[in-house]
Amino acid sequence: MKSLSARAFSVLLPVALGFFGISTWIAYDGARTSEVASSRQALAQDRILAQQSLQLRFDAIERAHKSARQRTLSLLESEAAPSVAFDQYFPAAGDGTRRSADSLWDGQRLAIGSVRGFGAFISDETLEPERRRVLSAAFASLANFVDGLPVNVSNIYFFSPDNDLIMFAPTRSDQLAFYRRDAPADLDFQEEEFSQIVRPQLNPEGEMQCTSLRPILYDETEQTWTTGCMTPVRTGSGQIGAFGSSLLLDEIFAEDEMVANGGIKRAIVTRQGKLIRHPDFTVQSSALTGQFLDLTQTDDPQLRALWEALSDNRALGFSGYLEGADLFIDAASLEQPEWFVISFIPGETIRSNAFAASRPILITGLLGTALFAIFIIIFIRRILTNPVERLAARADGIAAMQQDDGSLSAHEGDELARLNTAFDALEKRVAQERLRLTRSFDQLVDAIEEYAILLLDPVGNVVRANSAAKDGFDWAERAPLAQIMGGDEAAAHDLLERVSDTGRVSQAVQRARGDGSTFWAFEALEPMMDQDDVLVGFAYVARDMTGQKEAEAAIIAARDEASAELAARTNILAVMSHEIRTPLGGLVGIIEQLKNERSETERTRALSLIEDSCEALLDTLDAILQQARLSQGAEQREAKKFRPSAVAQRVAELFRPLARRKAIRIELISSDESEAVGDPGRVQQVLANLVSNSVKFTQSGSVNIEVQPPATSQTDWVFIVSDTGVGIDEKRIEKVFDPFDTSGEDSLGKSQGTGLGLSITRDIIEAMNGEISVESEAGRGAKFTIRLPLGAVEEAIEEPVDGKGRGTLYVAFEKATEQIQAEATASGKGWMIAQTGSEAQSPIGDVGKILILTDPQSLSAIPDEWLSVCHKIIVAGDSEVTATALSQYDAKLVRSSAGNLAKDLPDLLERALDEQA
Repeated sequence: MKSLSARAFSVLLPVALGFFGISTWIAYDGARTSEVASSRQALAQDRILAQQSLQLRFDAIERAHKSARQRTLSLLESEAAPSVAFDQYFPAAGDGTRRSADSLWDGQRLAIGSVRGFGAFISDETLEPERRRVLSAAFASLANFVDGLPVNVSNIYFFSPDNDLIMFAPTRSDQLAFYRRDAPADLDFQEEEFSQIVRPQLNPEGEMQCTSLRPILYDETEQTWTTGCMTPVRTGSGQIGAFGSSLLLDEIFAEDEMVANGGIKRAIVTRQGKLIRHPDFTVQSSALTGQFLDLTQTDDPQLRALWEALSDNRALGFSGYLEGADLFIDAASLEQPEWFVISFIPGETIRSNAFAASRPILITGLLGTALFAIFIIIFIRRILTNPVERLAARADGIAAMQQDDGSLSAHEGDELARLNTAFDALEKRVAQERLRLTRSFDQLVDAIEEYAILLLDPVGNVVRANSAAKDGFDWAERAPLAQIMGGDEAAAHDLLERVSDTGRVSQAVQRARGDGSTFWAFEALEPMMDQDDVLVGFAYVARDMTGQKEAEAAIIAARDEASAELAARTNILAVMSHEIRTPLGGLVGIIEQLKNERSETERTRALSLIEDSCEALLDTLDAILQQARLSQGAEQREAKKFRPSAVAQRVAELFRPLARRKAIRIELISSDESEAVGDPGRVQQVLANLVSNSVKFTQSGSVNIEVQPPATSQTDWVFIVSDTGVGIDEKRIEKVFDPFDTSGEDSLGKSQGTGLGLSITRDIIEAMNGEISVESEAGRGAKFTIRLPLGAVEEAIEEPVDGKGRGTLYVAFEKATEQIQAEATASGKGWMIAQTGSEAQSPIGDVGKILILTDPQSLSAIPDEWLSVCHKIIVAGDSEVTATALSQYDAKLVRSSAGNLAKDLPDLLERALDEQA
């Protein structure tokens, strides 16, 4: 049953609302009728203005085209061709085409007058006389417009069936760069709409025709929209071309012209159902415009309804209301081109205006209704509502439990007394039930020790908490959920809303203990509903999972550390593999030459290059290991005095045999013999990497190495390695220094390598505080430029060179690898390495000589003069035969195991000097 107040309202309030509704509708309907009539009149006036504006513009374009066409035909009919220096105005571009000279855009005084603002693309640089004559006549005709185009015409151009185009557009912001420079040599626009509509098959009368809205020819993003009008040019022999003018989307109607006063909008549609202009669907610089151009296929209900109305009234146009689009429109057709000019206004705008006109009546009626409602409320509240509210205040605190035990019969006939007695009894029963449930809950949840269990009220306050929640997490009753969530009230509110919407939330999150410390918890939160599906609270359960999270973090950290170590080892192996291949390649080429060389001089020279290559290989290995030591905090390599041009010469000689096999020249460009201070080994390493790449990717021509000393005020040495090889594609040049990036197949089409060479080269140069850059085009070779801040000679760190100040060393090992290793170690410490027998009679300096042996078989290679004059004899390896053979030199004998020679030799050499001193 309804309440007494509700019954009163149900009778009186509808009367007031009915009166208000009728008066409102009468006022609104009158205002709407008046607004529709006024809007239709305004639509007709706006459409006429728009139609006249467009017609004037197209008339001006048509007159300009006909003027240019008439002059062109007159020039062609004359006996002499126009005086145009064709090759000067349209020079060959080098790609088989001709482009307009820059002076035609910037401004130039010609025989036909001053010209500017021109751009042209001619598809073939070798033109037949007649084709050249036609283009000259068209250019001369276009030049007549230099002094000023007609009003509303911003450009005019001539194009031919041979893909030739000459344009005059002095106001174009892009300066016609596409036709003057950027257009591809194979540009073909014969299938474009503007080229097809002038053909005799589609335009037999030769009249001006206009295209639909399309992306501009050179815009690959399809975001620059334009239309254009074309007029064909024909002679007795057929069509020779056409004159055209383009209109960008916002030139047809500017954005501020698309919406007039009173909410009137404008649109343009062709008779073939192509959308040209619409304030909501055709937007310049938007690729979405293309989705709405074909009204015959559109899915948009507004555009579909608009085309249905226009297609049924193509001859006379249309004026009226489109129900499917909720639009009032007024449309009529232009004379030329055959376009509909449309002015329209949304029905919602008219309804809004009508509502505004009827607003005073609505406000008056609303105020009357409000006063009537206030009177009803005051009247009913005094008689009925106040006594009921006092009872409702007591009922609000009672839970949703109701029982009927017949105790109301004592007050039968007194409804208010009966209601009061019922509430008293119900309160007692509810209190008893709550006490029973509370005791049951406490006994159950307190027995669970690992889980914190909470009961929350609908706003998130803790109503009950078990012992685990109080003792283990220090959570207190009556505390808000936000305290458990670190004080974030907004997050607590969002969590409760999510639980209310989804029904249950389980998650692993960080929560706060009562003392403010945080821990990882896995929690589950679920809403509790009563029998009427009303929310009465939430159940919350949480378990501490901090230990599990710490274990997971430790496993992830161990995995990442192992992955990083594996990646580092893999990178070092890859770098060593690449850097060893470069000098080995040079060795292979020299050995190949040595097989076929009979000249003793050339053989000696080749052997020297082999020696240099071996030294370069050892230096490379040393550099890689040095780099690994540097990454672990080892010392930097010391600077040395050297001639950069000599290092470059050594690299050139190293790779010349390999280059000659491919008929490639390696040329060194350097006339400077200056010295510098730095690391010659690293300089040779980076030059060898670059020259090796150049030889590999060059099929014919040359590889040039250029060395430039610092300028007067600079300290950078410049090294340039250039070639005539396959070059590097523009898309890949930015990644050429990335590890494992490859530049393509070599000149023989073979595998392209590991892609580490240039990456290693860049790292070495940057370690020397230098920089490297590359210039290249596909098919035109590559040019690498290195700038290194090498020190001046006076900054050199003095250290022994060629053994001066230390002594001469005679090395005799049976194994070549051990001999090379020993010689390299001693040479690095400043010792002169003697050749077999050649240095025995002329020792350098006053320091004695040291003999290094590996086994008894090497004794025969040692001259007696060295054994007698040396100060120390270092024997690598234990051998009784060796000891017996050298018994007379026992005082000079120093023993070292063969396996430890590489590690012990530097210290043994220093000890030998100290003992001599």
